[in-house]
Amino acid sequence: MSLTLSSHEIALLGNALAITAAPLAYARTREWCAAVRLAIEPLIGAAKSASGMPFADDPFMESPADDVDAWDLYVKTGFADERGDRRIGRRGPEVADMPMVHDVPGLLRSELYNEFALPYRMFQPVSIQLFVGARAAPAAITFFRDSPHSRPFGQRGVAILDLVRPVFRASVELILGLERTRLSGAFAQLVDELPDAVALCSESGHLLHESPSLARLLSAEPLAASVRSAVRRVARALAGVAAEGAPKSAPSSLGVPSAVEVNGARSRYAVRGSLLNTATTSGAEAATIVFVSPASPRMYSDTELADRFALTAREIQALRLLAVGRSAREVAATLGISYYTARHHVEHVLAKLGVHTRAAVAAAITH
Repeated sequence: MSLTLSSHEIALLGNALAITAAPLAYARTREWCAAVRLAIEPLIGAAKSASGMPFADDPFMESPADDVDAWDLYVKTGFADERGDRRIGRRGPEVADMPMVHDVPGLLRSELYNEFALPYRMFQPVSIQLFVGARAAPAAITFFRDSPHSRPFGQRGVAILDLVRPVFRASVELILGLERTRLSGAFAQLVDELPDAVALCSESGHLLHESPSLARLLSAEPLAASVRSAVRRVARALAGVAAEGAPKSAPSSLGVPSAVEVNGARSRYAVRGSLLNTATTSGAEAATIVFVSPASPRMYSDTELADRFALTAREIQALRLLAVGRSAREVAATLGISYYTARHHVEHVLAKLGVHTRAAVAAAITH
């Protein structure tokens, strides 16, 4: 079908594809899966979702906490045999909605529907299911409506998920490839082939291996010691989260991946990591893989603006509006003040920042 997306949907799709393409930006595979699901749900209008990955260290099926019992029942009682799985994945389309894989009238009379879908409010499923290599179970993400009267996702939902499918497959194959490489003991060689600046670290944060890209980056950075310190800090934090008995308040990378940032002499760097369970070529046990990249520019906080430029609270409000292109009249209307007062604030802001135009404001408060 011909698929037309609004500008908002295009933005949601871009975000979903970026997250789907970055499994190594998350500490655990299950956190990446949850982030992928949460990014796709608003794009297709799903009320809930679940994912299943054929990896040794991950549960077969993951879903929101209130649906855990549902999936446990689903797997243990063999309801999967009723799903029509023989018509999808390896044996049919990798993206499918309910009418494509079920005899719908028969399904509505089935035990699967009445004891699983109905009480747990999982209706009109649409899925990506990929059989990768010789794995018996598929890598799957499934989305649901929450009412039996909801309209199916239909061809539009299938078409949108079909845009995500190749990226999802590439990421699943990457994870499985790394899993095989870890078992072969050649992980450090693989890391060296990456274009990214990468470090392998022990549980204690000890730096076991630096990729050539990272070595080049640090050799040109006068404050390399600060960057290496941030790498060790991220590695220790991730290992602590993974350790048995780690506090429940330990940070999670669910959602858009966060990163520790550190100032260098040449740039500001983002440092993010992922948990591992593999041996490097030296035989030492690597607990984490840590990526170093130039950080995206960010605007100063209100406190930083007040300290750095001696701005008042009202001037900071005006500045934020100027930074996104608002005129003095728009500043006045937004803040509920007169045009002359707004113009007075704008003049003070420009003078304190040492710039002469509104267009230069955003650059002046970004670092």
